[in-house]
Amino acid sequence: MEGRAVIQPHGPILSVLVAVFDSTRYLRDAVSSLAAQDLRDAELVFCDDASRDGSPDALAALLDEFSLADRSRILRHAENMGVSRTRQDLLDAAQGEFIVFLDPDDAVDPGMYAEMMSVQRTHGADFVWEGFFVEEGGAVSRQDEKIAEATAATLRRAILVGSMHGSVCNKLLCRAFVQKAGARFRDEVTCCEDMDFLMDVLAADPVTAYSAGCHYRYRRHPGSLSRGSAMCHLRSFERCVARWRTLFAGNEADLAAVEAFKRRFRLYAALDPSVPDAALNAYFPDVRSLGPGFSLGQRIFFFLAIRGMRPLLRCLMWYRNSSLGKITSILRGRGGRT
Repeated sequence: MEGRAVIQPHGPILSVLVAVFDSTRYLRDAVSSLAAQDLRDAELVFCDDASRDGSPDALAALLDEFSLADRSRILRHAENMGVSRTRQDLLDAAQGEFIVFLDPDDAVDPGMYAEMMSVQRTHGADFVWEGFFVEEGGAVSRQDEKIAEATAATLRRAILVGSMHGSVCNKLLCRAFVQKAGARFRDEVTCCEDMDFLMDVLAADPVTAYSAGCHYRYRRHPGSLSRGSAMCHLRSFERCVARWRTLFAGNEADLAAVEAFKRRFRLYAALDPSVPDAALNAYFPDVRSLGPGFSLGQRIFFFLAIRGMRPLLRCLMWYRNSSLGKITSILRGRGGRT
């Protein structure tokens, strides 16, 4: 990897870590949002995972344009290594006392990092988190992420059951604590790599603190991983669950949360038409129902899906999302009002 940097001689307080891959069309928003932060004692570290669209050159030009080059480094992979290796290389390269991650197709509102650092100083926290915005198709929704009686234990369980987002991007972490916990991004984890990393951090019981701010803008695109196929990530899900069972062995509450994650995964795979029935039933075959925490519709869908009725369900989903289905819904609504 190649690096490009001018680093403060005393070392930065904060490292902002950005994994880049074919991100040219998004980088301006990300870099301009960093330029709007209070970053007087921070470094920006980017790692390009062998982009094919000229992302490193575009990034270097933007850092010059926004006067951020003197506090930035750009690392480069000679070949594509995947997001887990890229994030781990960023983590290894970081020199800040604290770290935050930013995805290159997202952005952060002014004041995010200053506010999180203020919360960290007030509480002496190893782990600070806040809410975020989800932007998709012109719609914006706010997720506050506040967890009642938040501790490391309640946070890791909230992430596993899905009541808290498992991304690293709305979290500020003490780098020394991360190192002490042995937390890392594993090459073999191709999906849920953030969750897997955070399980290591939270298993070591950091001091946690919630920031009431909401600055991170998570932007969903048609090509986002969260909108992609589950099929290529089945093995990764299985490896994560096996590791978490070992990590939390003897802790019934944590193991119950891992089981809830398995049910979430099975529903995710059942909803994905690219996953054949044989593959669906090969992973976590012990999960035969969803149980509490899921809507009645989700439970009925899953019950039918794992019993070989997915073709019928796909037709129903197509009808619901089609123009014909929408017209029928409108006509029904009109009929009910007359």
